Amino acid sequence: MWARYDMGVEKGIRLEGLSEPQILKALEDLAKAGASTKA
Repeated sequence: MWARYDMGVEKGIRLEGLSEPQILKALEDLAKAGASTKA
């Protein structure tokens, strides 16, 4: 899964082999990282 933030910042996380709760946490972490780049 890839996330693209402002200023051309990108972050990728491999989801292969992760459980559903682990994938949800990875998504939440990407969202939090995006919010912190706007602060």
